[in-house]
This record gives sequence, C-alpha cells and structure tokens, in this order.
Amino acid sequence: MIASRDGIFKHPNQLVKLANKIDYSNVGYTRGVRSKPLHEIDNELFQSINMKILNCFYQDSKIEFFARTYFQKNDYDINDGWVHQDNCMFTGIVYLNPDNTSGTSLYNIKDNCSFNLEDQHRKHDYFKNYDKYSEEQKKEIQELKIKNNSMFYKTTSFTGEYNRLVAFDGQMFHSSEVQEKDKGRLILISFIEKIKVVSD
Repeated sequence: MIASRDGIFKHPNQLVKLANKIDYSNVGYTRGVRSKPLHEIDNELFQSINMKILNCFYQDSKIEFFARTYFQKNDYDINDGWVHQDNCMFTGIVYLNPDNTSGTSLYNIKDNCSFNLEDQHRKHDYFKNYDKYSEEQKKEIQELKIKNNSMFYKTTSFTGEYNRLVAFDGQMFHSSEVQEKDKGRLILISFIEKIKVVSD
C-alpha cells in the first residue's frame, strides 16, 4: 500500500515555524534529531496528520489508531540512506523544506538475499555516536551501508516536494535519499502501529 498527496496542509509554513522553535534530541535512529512525540506538542496536529495518512487507505471508515509521530531534522551524511523496514503498520512522511529536499525510495529485496539486522544495529550505534567515530570507522560504516543496500533493487521514488505526504506499509523496504551537502532536511514523520476500524 503506497500513497502520495501534494499540498497536504493548507498552511505548511505554520508547521515549519513550530518545528523551528521546539527542542530536539539524538535518538539514534537517524543521522539527525527528533522532537519529543507530537501529541505532547500539539495533539490537534497529531490527530490531523495521522488521519490524513489513514484516509489515504481507509477513506470511508472511522478509525482509531496508535502512532508515534515526530518532527525530524537531518544533516548531510554519506552514511545515511540505509534501506530498512519500520516496526509499524504504516509510515507517513511530510516534507517541510520550502525549497524541497531529498525524498524517499521504496525497494524489493533481491532473490537469495537476507536482511541483516546486526548491520542495522551497527548503523544505529553510528547515528547515536557518530561524533566519536574515527574516519576509518566511518568508512567501515559506509562499506556496511553499501553491502546492505546492494541486496535490494529500487521500485519507486518520491521527490521531497514541499508539503508532500508520502505514506506506505511500514514493512516495505525503503530509504531516504542522501541529501545535498550544507542543506538540512526537515520532515514530519509518523509510525502508525495499531489501527481499529470502528463500526457505527
């Protein structure tokens, strides 16, 4: 299940202003930082973005859901862009750079290849502690990323157009595209873990 919607918010500049005045921390899942959970910052916005995601797939249904949603800022790093899965039912991403940013690609795994979770754990350690890695260690991480990504072939790509929503099954293999140097990446990302279709 894959969906893309342009112009998803009427006033995306208000989201950008909010994103630029809140605090962030390094959580180790990305080469960048995430906000605290969105429902703690603005529950109305939390409800809005997740219903926009779910409406891509369940247009005529009343849905209850559980989700983890964050603002996320990324810096350029050649070691970013690992193909991976998310531990959720649906992943939704809204790109919030007014001058656009790097997008997201979806992949299938090649025949006779198996996904290596141990390499993913090493990736997370690097993202959490990248400033402690030597240049030689960073090259080792880059080699692991190349090995990891070589097991997949790209099926779909979305460019990071401002105010575009991309949503897909969280178990689909995907990666962010490595962004340009000296250009930050701002997104709103949500991991919808549980849903319940409510009957009237």
